[in-house]
Amino acid sequence: MPDSTYLFARTRTWGYGSTIVCAVLLFAASVGVMDYLPHEATWPGSSPILAGLIMVAVPAVWVACMSNTRCRLPDGAAVVALLAVTVLFAAWYARYWPQFAPFSDNHEALATGARQLLKGEFPWHASTFLGNPLSPMLGGFVLALPFVIIPGGIYLQQLVFYVLFTGFVVRVAGVHPALMATTLLLLSPHTRLSVPAGGDNWFVAMVVVMSASWGFYALRDEGRTYQAVLAALLFGVSMSYRATIWVAIVPVLVLFWRRFGPKVALSWFSLAGFVAALLVIGPLFIDAQAYLDGPYAMTMNKTDSSISYAGALIAGTTVLVTVLLSFFVRDLAGAWMALAGAMATMSITVTLTQVPVLGWMGALSSYPSVAYNGAWMLIGLVGLAMRRDDGLEQQASDDGRQRVDDVQHAEPAQSSRSS
Repeated sequence: MPDSTYLFARTRTWGYGSTIVCAVLLFAASVGVMDYLPHEATWPGSSPILAGLIMVAVPAVWVACMSNTRCRLPDGAAVVALLAVTVLFAAWYARYWPQFAPFSDNHEALATGARQLLKGEFPWHASTFLGNPLSPMLGGFVLALPFVIIPGGIYLQQLVFYVLFTGFVVRVAGVHPALMATTLLLLSPHTRLSVPAGGDNWFVAMVVVMSASWGFYALRDEGRTYQAVLAALLFGVSMSYRATIWVAIVPVLVLFWRRFGPKVALSWFSLAGFVAALLVIGPLFIDAQAYLDGPYAMTMNKTDSSISYAGALIAGTTVLVTVLLSFFVRDLAGAWMALAGAMATMSITVTLTQVPVLGWMGALSSYPSVAYNGAWMLIGLVGLAMRRDDGLEQQASDDGRQRVDDVQHAEPAQSSRSS
């Protein structure tokens, strides 16, 4: 992992371009939610806050966290502010999930599937209290297992992983970028309206980002093979949670291939792919119909579209944009920005295919259009937080140390020849 100087002195700073990208990211990820949940208009963090978020919060966060100006927060103040934001997020979640969770079966779907596994039963033979089939794939239930041991523990899962995610961003990007990402995540209308109801797509994005980044740093640093293996296993589990996150494979594979070579990259992805394939395909051999009626149907059959082959159009456009953006990937930050762009393209294409049936506002605020906004918003914030030369800088410093060692070894030989 990066050394401790990343925590403060060597963190990333933004220019005007990155600040504008951040504002566009937040606006695009949040605007549809306002119409999707119109009855939440009185919530703190709804429509009036959206304008303030873009016009006030983003410039303020840029000056306080991501600039080189004198207004940048002192290191100690940044730490205190980060702790305060984490506490506020926990308080927000604790205040609203008891109020809105009873009307959403997202949490119960995970808990029910995990309990089915603990009892040795097929998860998709059960349904939620609303009568819906369980939509997560097996990886979601695996990640939920530790949280179903105690009653109500499933409601702590997202909060626990949020704290882990905050620590992860601090470790790989620094305190100031972590403060930027968590502050905007907290203020985002999408986060504040969907998280208490149990929306889990942003949570899946956390696991993907953390596991792939962990694998990258473990492969970069010698002597951490076991960590690379654990990261590959976790990445494989995350790939078997929601099918829509599979686009992450392309930019991450491109980065690993360019940074470590084809042999190392394919070895790491072979292990992750084996785990993912086992968890995704395995249930088909137990009860294919129940499985397809759950994750497949809940993922693939939600789009109301009059356009023929809308699914193929969405998939084809997303894959094409993913490949094009991955061509420019050179570091972790670039990989996450490419993934955010690919997933945003998927949401935009879904919206466009629904316009003939629902109209512009109906399509923009439909569930398929907004379901994954939290995921690509979070991934984009991580991409904006990380240094653009992360990993390559480590290689340069290693090459520099090697040149110094070569010179030091060459000097005695030169002296002996001179004498």
